[in-house]
Amino acid sequence: MIRFIFRFKGMQHSCVIHQDQSKGSGLFSLLGFLCFSFVLHGEPTSLFDGKSFSGWEGNTADVWRIEDQVIVGGSLDGNPRNEFLATTRSYKDFRLTLEYKLVGSEGFVNGGVQFRSRRVADPAHEMIGYQADIGAGWSGSLYDESRRKTMLAVADKERLRRIENTGGWNRYEMVALGNQIQFFLNGYHTITYVEPDLNIEQEGLIALQIHGNCKAEISFRNLFIEELPAPVTPSEGVVMSRFGIGQPADSKKPFENDQFLPAENEVVILIGQENFVREQKAAAFETRMAAAFAPLNLRFRSMAWEGDTVYEQWRALNFGDWNSQLETAQAGTLIVQFGQMEVYDGQGRLTEFKAAYHRLLDQFAQRTRRIVLVSPMPFERPLASHAPDLTERNDDVIAYASAVREIAQERQALFVDLTIPLLHRKGNSGRLTEDGIHLTPAGLEVVGALIADQLGAVASIDVALDPLKELILAKNRLWFDSWRPANWSFVYGDRVSQMFGRGAGGQPSLRESFEQRRPLIETLDGFIHQVAKGDHVPLPALFSTGKETSSPQALTPEQQWATFEMDEGFEVNLFGSERDGVVNP
Repeated sequence: MIRFIFRFKGMQHSCVIHQDQSKGSGLFSLLGFLCFSFVLHGEPTSLFDGKSFSGWEGNTADVWRIEDQVIVGGSLDGNPRNEFLATTRSYKDFRLTLEYKLVGSEGFVNGGVQFRSRRVADPAHEMIGYQADIGAGWSGSLYDESRRKTMLAVADKERLRRIENTGGWNRYEMVALGNQIQFFLNGYHTITYVEPDLNIEQEGLIALQIHGNCKAEISFRNLFIEELPAPVTPSEGVVMSRFGIGQPADSKKPFENDQFLPAENEVVILIGQENFVREQKAAAFETRMAAAFAPLNLRFRSMAWEGDTVYEQWRALNFGDWNSQLETAQAGTLIVQFGQMEVYDGQGRLTEFKAAYHRLLDQFAQRTRRIVLVSPMPFERPLASHAPDLTERNDDVIAYASAVREIAQERQALFVDLTIPLLHRKGNSGRLTEDGIHLTPAGLEVVGALIADQLGAVASIDVALDPLKELILAKNRLWFDSWRPANWSFVYGDRVSQMFGRGAGGQPSLRESFEQRRPLIETLDGFIHQVAKGDHVPLPALFSTGKETSSPQALTPEQQWATFEMDEGFEVNLFGSERDGVVNP
């Protein structure tokens, strides 16, 4: 048995690991790594001793002072220019917490907290770098002081009005970890920002600011900093930034008067199972909605996933929970369909189904309560003679559809019924599914039209739907590759240290290639909005929506053998052949 003890000066934790030599070393190595990562977190350290400016520098003669163990800056008689009280040492990755109070009567009543910043030579009283803004409606937002001179991430104004104690004490938390920055105000998450420019300094001073051209005082107390180890895997903000830049906001209220009334520029998210995945690849429903609500410039995103149920939605490591996904995508309205596959459990599990659906909707409600619930649809008889007759389960489908309707009523959600209309289709109307469950292209058109009609979508007769659909399909392909990209673990998961995901030969890394899709998606949204309004828009070659070219025809075994060359010193032994009836030997 081997015993390791990790002890670090100034650290709170020690770690003891025992290795049983009769077991493999893999678990031992993993525990050692986790333990080592754990102990690297230091104790929060006070930046202010409550009585002196030890560790700080600035104009402490005229601007900054200490009153009752509080740092106070500025004057209610006026502040002619920006002034900063800065630390004398730099910080890189950290969690900084403090309390502030800002009072003022005239001008731009504002202050802030600089970090990863530095003094500038001219004028010497200024600083350059990131700023956690305070006051004038910008608290909780990230500003780039004296550099890009712009807001990099803006806190939701409605949330800010609710959570900030204007004129009183507020608790501010700033977390800088790698190229991700997060702010929390009075316990509420306000912004996440991921720095895309690798040349921007990621280490520097911390400083307190009182803004110029105002009559105001700003006070700070309880300043603590906890230095953090550099991240070894991508942070959540980095992972999410591949498909969006949405910021935290209070949950949106349900639709009123049982009407689907989306807001201008709203993001509509489709969530569900295989048939909604197929809708993303067919764009039957989305095309009708884009045309019908063209003046609103709606943006549609699919988060449907094969195999999802109300009970479980499996995702890869670091993929993110529903709230962070919907937040990043700036979700406004959700169109959700579950129950199709859960029907196989029979009516005996209806109570559990409803409870699980409510739990899932509770997660969605953290972002929005503007939700449309779509019922399951009736099964068709499969064409395969050996397959069971799924229509015998349609009584269960009706029961589950009724349960979904009840859930919608309980949550003030809208309800779209597919069950009754499709059960009453004429017998000669043609099949909708390929196997009794999964919709064909023709079935997607029928179901898409049915959902759109129940949501009040009336398309303009002046809009050519085929060009619009091609644009939507091009956008959806980019979105799919952005939201759920291939080779996940090499970019965002547990294999990021391996070379496979890194760029080489002037080519971008996998992560960079994924992130390049987001602006393309936004550009295509613009084209979609124009075409939906009936405009004729020439597309750049980059966005050609022509049909994908087919793959080259595979060589026959004889053709492959004719081109095969054996290197010296090697030989081939054939153990199986499809010619002998072995499939894929």
